[in-house]
Parts: sequence; structure tokens; C-alpha cells
Amino acid sequence: MNTIKTTAEIDSDGWLTVHTRLSEKIQPGPIEAVIVLQPAVSSEPKGIIDCIRELRKLGPIAGIENPVQWQRSGREERPLRRGN
Repeated sequence: MNTIKTTAEIDSDGWLTVHTRLSEKIQPGPIEAVIVLQPAVSSEPKGIIDCIRELRKLGPIAGIENPVQWQRSGREERPLRRGN
């Protein structure tokens, strides 16, 4: 048994089309195939970009005058240990 992960397309008439180049090790002839349908996940970072644009519209950090000072106030500064 071989597992192949690929994408397919369902046309407006309900036909499923799959085009995948198979390994030369797989012999031609009839096969039994089990197909699991799930929505395709876009590899485009569009979702992330949209989120950043929404955050920009909301302006959650627009009131921060000094970002460096704001960062330092959010954490405890401590001296670094040197040596043993």
C-alpha cells in the first residue's frame, strides 16, 4: 500500500480531478483508491497579512511613545552573571 498526498479539484459538475505523477515503482493497472476529502489550506500568508492589517486599524500600540521604555517596564531587569 502506498500513501500519496496531493491536491485535487472538484468542478462545478461535481467531478473530482486528480493529476499526480506517480513513482516509477508503481506498476500500471487497476488499483483501489481511498480518497479523503478535506478543504484545501492556502499556503499564502494572506491570513497573517489580513490580521496585521486589522491590528493596524485597531491601533493597540499607537499610544506608546517610547517603545524601548515600554518593553523594559514589562520585564524585570537583572544583572547578568559572569563566570562562576
